[in-house]
Amino acid sequence: MCNREFLLRELENIFNELKKPQALYCMRINPRFLIDNTISSETHLRLKSLVQGNKGGNQTNIVFDPAIPNLCYFIVDGPNNPKKYDISVTIDRYAAESIMIGANLYMPGFINNPYDFKEGDKVSLYSPGHVHVANGVTKINSNMIHKYKRGIAIQTFDNVYKIPNYRDSKLYADGVFSDHRFAPNLACWVLMSHYKEGDVILDACSAPGHKTCALSEIGFYKNKKYPTIVSVDRSAHRLNHLLKDIKRLRLDNIRVIDSKIGQLARKHPEYHAYFDLIMLDPPCSALGIRPKLEIEYSWTEYRNYFLLQRRLFKEIINLLKPKGFILYNTCTLTILENEALVSYAINKLGLDLISAWDSINSIFPDRFHEPKITLISTSERTTSYFGKELENGLPSTERFYTLVNSGDFSEDKFENIVDLEKNWNLNNKNAKKCVRFNLNKANTSGYFFALLRKK
Repeated sequence: MCNREFLLRELENIFNELKKPQALYCMRINPRFLIDNTISSETHLRLKSLVQGNKGGNQTNIVFDPAIPNLCYFIVDGPNNPKKYDISVTIDRYAAESIMIGANLYMPGFINNPYDFKEGDKVSLYSPGHVHVANGVTKINSNMIHKYKRGIAIQTFDNVYKIPNYRDSKLYADGVFSDHRFAPNLACWVLMSHYKEGDVILDACSAPGHKTCALSEIGFYKNKKYPTIVSVDRSAHRLNHLLKDIKRLRLDNIRVIDSKIGQLARKHPEYHAYFDLIMLDPPCSALGIRPKLEIEYSWTEYRNYFLLQRRLFKEIINLLKPKGFILYNTCTLTILENEALVSYAINKLGLDLISAWDSINSIFPDRFHEPKITLISTSERTTSYFGKELENGLPSTERFYTLVNSGDFSEDKFENIVDLEKNWNLNNKNAKKCVRFNLNKANTSGYFFALLRKK
């Protein structure tokens, strides 16, 4: 098969997978509810009760990770084939992607409303690309759409995919668990495998704060005390979500700062070469997040993300202590935003690339070598395996390198990438130290991370 045919086939597979949620919806359990580093029987029963109490719960189940102690998963029910009602409502893409797996429609999520409806009508909800994502019962009249800025507009049912309505549960309110995708959870474990008591951690570009909370909980799990974390983001509004989670989860020793990374050292000169560990999850094109019903980015936007990520890397390196670790991670799939940034960090910033796989295999031996549990999902979902999330996720075949790593990330190899200099190179040996998550497996999203160390 020629390179072009192979690439087109791979892209088609990726786009098809992106349209569906992962088969396993990951939840992070608060270590306060673990006994002897395992889930207490009471918490286990409460989680089971949450699933069984969910509408359609007899088709939904919960499983616990065979090796990672603070993770459990809802098995996603679907795809279902909802009935089409006469009244249709078009909603924005982001709302549609959430509603597809069970969320309700909140204001102001409408885009187009060609039909009049009144409170109590049954309607069908569609994405802008006319994908039927759910049905619902309206909570307002159509003539009230422009009068309300927030609140529930449509209570959904017959969603294409279903998970328990965990956000309204007492378990969630009590801080027993949080929704958090598997891949960034593993990235947090990798960074925290290098944590020593007394180390100070920076979570950069942190909002809405899932990784800040995960780092804090892992530190508590390891040492029975919370590590010192500084969580920084430019969006005060999004940091409010973190502040609420810190209170809900009863976390401690976290300082939340509203600031751009480039201004942090000026506002806080004491932070120069101050941090032992840094988590850098910069803004990215988010091509690995699923379900994703549309892809709207242009080449210029991908390039702009790369330029932003490169600037953030340059700014943040001055905050890291000598011999300190930085975990670079994104929820996207592009070479430009992932391997190219790692290449830049090695060749231009002088960082050492450390094998993330060594950390994974040291803390979770054999977790990613052989499948531990077989899960048969509902409807037409394929069998999924624990242990297979990273299979082929790392660019490890010669065919892959022929296609995307032809010696270097340079202008003559990658036409139009004018920002990459001739000597930027991530060879096969170094690429295998990074981790890519296999989007073609049903139980993960697309993700990338690499562990680097300052000289």
